[in-house]
Amino acid sequence: PALAGDPAPATAAVVLDSEGFITLQIGAVDAGQGFHAVAAQLVAAALSVPPEWVRFAPVDTDSSPLHWLPPAGHLVWSLGNALLAAAQEARGQVLAALARLWDEPVGNLDISDGQVISYASERTLCLRHLLTTGVRDAQGRRLTGPFRGEGAFAAQPLQQRGPSDPAAPPVLHFSVGAVAIDIEVDTETGQIFPLHLTPVMDVGHAINPDAVSSQIKSAALAGLGMALFEHMHYSENAAPGVHLADYDMITIRDLPARLEAMIVEVPQEDGPYGMRDMGEHAFIGVPAALALALHDALGLRPTTLPLTSERVWLDSRRSRMHAEVS
Repeated sequence: PALAGDPAPATAAVVLDSEGFITLQIGAVDAGQGFHAVAAQLVAAALSVPPEWVRFAPVDTDSSPLHWLPPAGHLVWSLGNALLAAAQEARGQVLAALARLWDEPVGNLDISDGQVISYASERTLCLRHLLTTGVRDAQGRRLTGPFRGEGAFAAQPLQQRGPSDPAAPPVLHFSVGAVAIDIEVDTETGQIFPLHLTPVMDVGHAINPDAVSSQIKSAALAGLGMALFEHMHYSENAAPGVHLADYDMITIRDLPARLEAMIVEVPQEDGPYGMRDMGEHAFIGVPAALALALHDALGLRPTTLPLTSERVWLDSRRSRMHAEVS
């Protein structure tokens, strides 16, 4: 799938505050995909501090930085880049301030494991001590937190609007993946039993492999539910009257006996630490893979979803009748 849209910038701020925490100010929320955990890892790595030091300011439309699009798979790529830029700016402010205090070139200084260090004079200072208590210079002036860095990221489109559809948004980047599935089909009822489902996604670089694997699996199961069960009946003049009680969805009894996620890592040049989008993309190939597996099992060529037992039974019956007539 391609991520399309007008590439307005994502913006973020990283504040090394006077309580000794790293507070991230962003304009997007974690909708359950684990973005906060990954963002904390990204910023902690950039500042060389423990992830436990990182916290998030409440999202407020009046004061939070602008963020372009909120889809789950987009946050790590766009907002992650903005956070890294903000973290680097805040880091630079800390090092520049201590370089002046210690009368050393800023290139001699670094932050490592929560300590500001000088490779030349071998001085060290706990970053949290600097933020909360501070240090004084020769004139008695106190140097302390907060330090605030701001960052922005604007995507560069890979493909501009095409001549056939000038109104279409530009393509920002592509996601690459594949799906393999083994099934059994009850020829008496038409029911499909998924046995083994393996979604594969190129995620660029998996900063949090457990979260990435869970995201791939859950997206693939969403695709399986769409392929086997989910459907709305529309009339010509009205939207469907659908209720949760009668909307057929995948449940735990419908899960495949084996569900495995395979992670491929080919770093993306403009992704933070080589990461690329990882959200709902793994569900897209599941219906097609299921239809191909059904063709391999019964010779059917389904063109309509969902592949309910009734539809499979009817298609199989029509296929047998056609074969008998022929």
